[in-house]
Amino acid sequence: MHLQPKEYDRLLSRILNIVAHKGPKATIMDTVASELKMSKRTLYEIFKNKNDMLIKVLGWAHQRVNYFIAGFFTEEANVLEALLKVVYLERSFVENLDVRFFKDMHDLFPELEKFHQDTEQEREKATLEIIKRGIGQGLFCPDLNYPVLIEMLRVQMESLKLTETRFPEGISLEDILDTIHTSFLRSIVTRKGLDLLEEYKPDQKFKESVKNLFAV
Repeated sequence: MHLQPKEYDRLLSRILNIVAHKGPKATIMDTVASELKMSKRTLYEIFKNKNDMLIKVLGWAHQRVNYFIAGFFTEEANVLEALLKVVYLERSFVENLDVRFFKDMHDLFPELEKFHQDTEQEREKATLEIIKRGIGQGLFCPDLNYPVLIEMLRVQMESLKLTETRFPEGISLEDILDTIHTSFLRSIVTRKGLDLLEEYKPDQKFKESVKNLFAV
């Protein structure tokens, strides 16, 4: 079945909302078809199967996020403020996620592990460049072992997969994410950077752009 680009984006946006609230494992084709008020046959004309649907939906979301984030790090940008925008964006995303989301992704898509590792390597390399700029701006301490700190951050992020099984009841994904981000940034900022970290508040225009990131 052929859809116009705008229609296809709208469909992916609606499915993303379902996946976020139910978790990848509990998102079955019957449920998606029912919530979208379309026949399962039509859904299978668009996607080969559930895995194909999830990969396309999450790939679409990943592209939109990357494009959005790229705008934060212009040449003249304050890199700590740009990182705080990324933190706000990530927190806004996990607020809407089922607690099993990351574990489901790990369990359902082991074949994506290599892609994930390659992506992480690229992201870590880009993060080191960003930190180098932040050191030049007087925001980050120059005498820290950043490759190790970034690897430690990545390991901590892996704990999001264990939210349901390893953390006390009542601890949410956003609680864990907030703690990881705050601990990391506080460990690397200078006095100047700490002042900005404590004072930063996203403006309403930015909040609205985050809220509407996946709206089509």
